[in-house]
Amino acid sequence: MALSRLPVRVRATHVGDGTLVEAHSVFCPSRQSSVSLDECLCCAHCTGAAVDPKDGRYFLTCTPPMAPAVPDEPASFAGTRSLPVEAKRADHTPVSTIMATPVQCVSPELSVEQLTILLLEGNFSGAPVVDAKGKLVGMVSKTDLLRQSSEADGNFDAEPLILRSKQGVEYELGPGFHADRIASATVEEIMAPLAFSIPETAPIAQAAALMAFEGIHRLPVVGPNGEVVGLVSSLDVLRFVAEQTGYLRSRQR
Repeated sequence: MALSRLPVRVRATHVGDGTLVEAHSVFCPSRQSSVSLDECLCCAHCTGAAVDPKDGRYFLTCTPPMAPAVPDEPASFAGTRSLPVEAKRADHTPVSTIMATPVQCVSPELSVEQLTILLLEGNFSGAPVVDAKGKLVGMVSKTDLLRQSSEADGNFDAEPLILRSKQGVEYELGPGFHADRIASATVEEIMAPLAFSIPETAPIAQAAALMAFEGIHRLPVVGPNGEVVGLVSSLDVLRFVAEQTGYLRSRQR
């Protein structure tokens, strides 16, 4: 029986005391859902673990039972005109194949100051907010930081805030950010408590439709129990389309 290669997914959560907590999971082909790394290693079908020499990422090898056949065309399109090949691929390919992992998450207790440094150093504009079990409870972004600042007491003439990272790099945030406004604030106070998400088995086309309809640029991808396993962005979807149409070389995922 042919071996399946299962990439190990990582959820890195920045918690309130400044530590980083990692959770590892694997997508199980037979269950068609994510399971913890420990659970996968104990499975009789798991044959070992290895590191990809190209990107240094861990993966497991597995001999899963024969998966059920996927129909040529989803029921939602039955009786309609034939779709382009690329559209069919987007409607049959799960979003988990293009999502970003490791995914950077934050806890509700993380301070706004720590969040600001994280976003600046990581060069990303937002992060899922998760509870102790890794379940999605909200989203927070640079827009939330700006909104929190603008809703402060309006004193924009105070000395601007300068943040210093562990590496000694200083960030001057400019007008609107001041130490007295964000020192005691937490992610929970400024986050959007209602966050859209999508199951890991949902097709890429569905993720694209949800982002287009809601006017958002990123979606947390969740496992069977609501735990965050990845993050998909509009750029990930565009890259997939470009690869499928031959305008961009496919990357090894």
